[in-house]
Amino acid sequence: MKRPLPIWLTFLLFLALSLGAMAWMTRTVLRLDQAQARATAAAQIEENVRLALWRMDYAMAPILGQETARPYFEYSPVFPAERAYTRMYTELKSGDVLVPSPLLKSTSPYILLYFQIDPDGKVTSPQAPTGNVRKIAEARYTSAADIERAQKRVADVAALVKDPTLLATLPAPRDPEIWNNNKIRVLNNGTVSNDNSTLSLRDNGQQQLQQAPAQSLNSNRRGGGDTNNYNAPNAPANTYDLQQQAAIQQKRGQQEYVARQQTQVENNDLLFGNNSGNYIAPGVSFSVMRPLWAGVDTLLLARQVSINGRTYVQGCLLDWPAIRKWLLDSAGDLLPQADLLPVHSETDDKQPRMLASIPVRLMLPAESTVEAASMLSPAGFFATPNSVTLLIAWIAVLLACAAVGILLRGVIALSQRRAGFVAAVTHELRTPLTTLRMYTEMLADGMVADPAQQAAYHKTLRAESNRLGHLVDNVLLYSRLERSTRDTRVESTPLASLLERLTPRLADRASQAGMSLRIQIASAARDVAIRANALSVEQILFNLVDNACKYAADARERTIDLSVYRLNDRIEIRLADHGPGLDPTSRARLFKPFSKSVHEAANSAPGLGLGLALSHRLAKNMNADLRLDPTPKDGAVFILTLPIS
Repeated sequence: MKRPLPIWLTFLLFLALSLGAMAWMTRTVLRLDQAQARATAAAQIEENVRLALWRMDYAMAPILGQETARPYFEYSPVFPAERAYTRMYTELKSGDVLVPSPLLKSTSPYILLYFQIDPDGKVTSPQAPTGNVRKIAEARYTSAADIERAQKRVADVAALVKDPTLLATLPAPRDPEIWNNNKIRVLNNGTVSNDNSTLSLRDNGQQQLQQAPAQSLNSNRRGGGDTNNYNAPNAPANTYDLQQQAAIQQKRGQQEYVARQQTQVENNDLLFGNNSGNYIAPGVSFSVMRPLWAGVDTLLLARQVSINGRTYVQGCLLDWPAIRKWLLDSAGDLLPQADLLPVHSETDDKQPRMLASIPVRLMLPAESTVEAASMLSPAGFFATPNSVTLLIAWIAVLLACAAVGILLRGVIALSQRRAGFVAAVTHELRTPLTTLRMYTEMLADGMVADPAQQAAYHKTLRAESNRLGHLVDNVLLYSRLERSTRDTRVESTPLASLLERLTPRLADRASQAGMSLRIQIASAARDVAIRANALSVEQILFNLVDNACKYAADARERTIDLSVYRLNDRIEIRLADHGPGLDPTSRARLFKPFSKSVHEAANSAPGLGLGLALSHRLAKNMNADLRLDPTPKDGAVFILTLPIS
């Protein structure tokens, strides 16, 4: 393969396309996972918000219901028992049996003051009696400190209600006949029904809300506000569209608000309409209690009561900080960082997360969504199954690309080795074949008559034949080793007899190059038997001697030293020459097959660069080792290590 660059460029192009596609897919999947995590977190927050709103409205229901059902005459410190249910008294008469109001001393921790505003605008309180009633109250029912505290609060309320727009939002009183006609019936199965299919909320100043879908209302009533039982209509499954999710959550919130407000109104009507003490008196009409804000953070409960044509305002001053803490604590497990903010404008009741019982809005910090997302999705890349799948896909793609690259590199290297092998073999065969053909033709044609010259030609022909045979043997042996990784002909062989048999051949090869072989065997190694393949050892040593004859032919000391030593359970055979040695580049590719190029073969000693690679493979296959000793500065020293039998 003469031009591997286009192949590598093509591979890199497809690699870039594959990795780019994987990167785009990874980015898309991670974005979808993040969007899904945010949508899931937002949905979880909204579910917690709706459940928290139900809890808070449920917690406020007893207070609102009790104050809504409270008889009108209890807002006086004392009242005559026999006239309490017939007509509102204007002044006490001698002989009246006076009954103390249960409001003389408030027992609720969330109500600071009960008050009543007469038609002339005067503010009084059953908790702040005057005159003789105060003396009686101090003696038996309350204390002077409580009365003085109530009087200060009466003054505060009087200052707040001076604004004419404050009480103007209270609903007008309704006649008892209306309550009787619209009276709520509690059925045996525990559900609440009304004679009318649509309940108007204009009576308490709210916008008119049509009856919510039966499925939504009934499921919320039965579930106690658990919105996990609620399924929004047309809600898409497994969607990642945040805007669509937000619209669904907003719709759910609105339906929940309608359901909670409907429940609140029905509870008020149920309590108020069934309290005969409020409408048995002739000429008395009333309205339900309505929460409203006076000032910035003062929360009142108030209603209008009409008695013989005169309109009174009755209500109570709530302890908003205590109520706020109480409501937030009731939902602390759902929304630990939430807050309640007053809603002063009537148009603000269209905003989400509104309480139906009192005009406040549930607020969450901006980082709640991020915190919820972190709770739902643990940090790290292995958070979701998609991330794990992507990681496996990336590993598979990278391994596949690496495998293709390694395979391609091997194919290119194999092609280059094959081309180099063909070129080297062709070059190596051409020289001896040319010599053989020329000398045989000259001898056959009788062109050489001198017997001495004929003998020299015959000697050259034999040397070239041996060279060709050695070349063919190396190629065939290397081909056989490529198909086998283990030598099955390993046996125990005496080292002395093996060297004795090899010495003539090695010495003959050295003498052909005009060199001498010098053998030195240590006494500890003479009687040792080695475990090896004798033919492989012979081939290795012959290749080493042949290389020394080729590359150390110009050395001053024309001697090849073969030394044998014993090292523990190993025999070490060192073969050294006194040639120029090896440069670092040659050392790096010393044992690689066909490492010699055609140019190097033409300008150096003949050969394929196969002998050392073949020797290294032979040693490895019989559990031996062949290496180059890097310590000598002159010449090359090869070390063959063989195991002792």
